[in-house]
Amino acid sequence: MRFPLPLSRLTTLAALGIVMVSAANAQQIGSLSFVGQATFNSGSAPLQVGGTTAGGLSGITYDSIRSQYYAISDDANNARFYTLGLNLSRTDVQGRPVFANSDVAFSGFTTLQTPNGSGGFIPVPNGGIDPEDIALSGDGGSVYIVSEGNKNTGIPAFVNQFSLANGQQLNALTVPTGFQNTAGTTQGPRQNTSFESLTLANGGNRLVTATENALQQDGPPNAANGPGSPSRILTYDLQTGQPGAQYLYNVDPVLEAPATGNFATAGLCDILSLGENQYLSLERSFTVGGALGGGNRFDSNGNPIVVGPTGYAVKLYQFSLDGATDISAIPSLLGASGITPIQKTLLLDFSTLGIALDNLEGIEFGPRLANGQQSLVVVSDDNFTAGQFTQFVVFAVTPAAPEPGTLALAAMGLLPLAGLVARRRFQK
Repeated sequence: MRFPLPLSRLTTLAALGIVMVSAANAQQIGSLSFVGQATFNSGSAPLQVGGTTAGGLSGITYDSIRSQYYAISDDANNARFYTLGLNLSRTDVQGRPVFANSDVAFSGFTTLQTPNGSGGFIPVPNGGIDPEDIALSGDGGSVYIVSEGNKNTGIPAFVNQFSLANGQQLNALTVPTGFQNTAGTTQGPRQNTSFESLTLANGGNRLVTATENALQQDGPPNAANGPGSPSRILTYDLQTGQPGAQYLYNVDPVLEAPATGNFATAGLCDILSLGENQYLSLERSFTVGGALGGGNRFDSNGNPIVVGPTGYAVKLYQFSLDGATDISAIPSLLGASGITPIQKTLLLDFSTLGIALDNLEGIEFGPRLANGQQSLVVVSDDNFTAGQFTQFVVFAVTPAAPEPGTLALAAMGLLPLAGLVARRRFQK
């Protein structure tokens, strides 16, 4: 099994300038600046790649060596991930980074394959998977993918490793009993609220996923005007391949109450490692017929389109595992006491951007922008639904102020070493 991030790969990252921040407080983001967006209509002009519709992009990961991204589609048929490029090097006449539809280029896709029981591989059967996120392995030769499966039909959720070259399954990590899909029971995830997030952390030695909402044994589903939903973060030790600590993450309640009979949901859509025990988390609320989510987007020619309410609300948080209680030995959170949940801090409310919002679900760092700032990319899952759109939103990252210890390193001439540590921390 290929687990840790080798020093040789870190050295290559340094040469390419793939650094979150050099030595300045590598584990905190101060603010995000909107660079631009690309949007593709799912109804009239869906993206076509190799005879497939490039939609349902629920997770994204960046390959810094090959300078390309991999985005997982949550299509239950022809399970696949796409390879694409995002041009983040352009600027306007004033030298400010810009990003638009013309900066997105898909180059192909890879079909996921599962063992056939006879030493070979076959494509994952149609309907046998609901992939939600993807993370590049530390050595760059494979990807980890999580699937929600299907609670109603008993299709298992999974955390599996696949070859980057041919999509063949390499490993299947153990899913703890409490996270498993079993039809007709009051245990495990509810339908469509299982594994939604995935990130590689701690120098490639830890894999972290999370449920979108509470497990049945932990609490009620999310609702408007409620307390939110107690999701579980699940970690894996990639040196052993075994599940490790779990943590309580309280997801915000549904932001906008639905009209009678209408559907609404809110959940934890993705997490992204900032290094050590520090993370970003992406939360999304959706209400059918809701008044939120309207704003500007652009057509394929770069012309602005004013979009009415979409019902979506999206927020980005920072959080730390430090001080949170390991709940892996607590089978049910109902009535449990003495638990310290994860503490999160709001970094960005997307409603302040003035852009139309679709079902944003995936986050990932990318290369440095032309002005030297780190890039952050957010992608949407259009649900293959007319009226929705595939959306890429790009931000420039401003790091938080340096810690006093970092300034001391600078005075001692040890910044190159600190920069190496920062690169290790922020490599997903």
